[in-house]
Amino acid sequence: MKKKYYLFFLILISSVALISCEKKSKSYSERLRDEIKIIDRFIIKNGIIVLDKIPEDTIFKPNEFYKDPLTGVYINIIDKGGDRKAKPGEEIYIRFDGYRIISAKNDSATYSTMQAENPSTLIYRGVVTLENKEALYGNTTPAWVVPLSFIGHMGRAKMIVPFNMGAQAEIQNYHTTYYDLVTYNFEDHKK
Repeated sequence: MKKKYYLFFLILISSVALISCEKKSKSYSERLRDEIKIIDRFIIKNGIIVLDKIPEDTIFKPNEFYKDPLTGVYINIIDKGGDRKAKPGEEIYIRFDGYRIISAKNDSATYSTMQAENPSTLIYRGVVTLENKEALYGNTTPAWVVPLSFIGHMGRAKMIVPFNMGAQAEIQNYHTTYYDLVTYNFEDHKK
């Protein structure tokens, strides 16, 4: 009788081990392929037109986005702001609205920092790429830097952000995100 229980227990343990081995996590390249599908679906669902270059006058239609070739971040300039551009070493104050995680199943609820007491900040260190994002921008959201090549103080943009250009939480959880509005203030963070 003990042999039967032992054999049953051994089969049960082996089955659990086999099932757990089959549920391995996805590889990084599989996650990147999945993300391309997620972004493509989001683009189709929202009627987005992807541009090969920034419009000469920097004026985008509401459904036009430019895909930055250095980062894979999609941007739409809502308002290019003032003529003053960010300088290396300058602190930039950022607020956003309509932040959500986009996925193959459902998009998350939206989140906003427009009414928060303190905005998010980053120190501008120059143009960001996939290769230099950690060295230049560390634990902030490197994608926020991409529009700074095209806008000035009080500029506003929309963005689709691949997980590898997001904040640490997005990178670790492979979350692709969308921002309906990101505002840039180079001076008084209370504005």
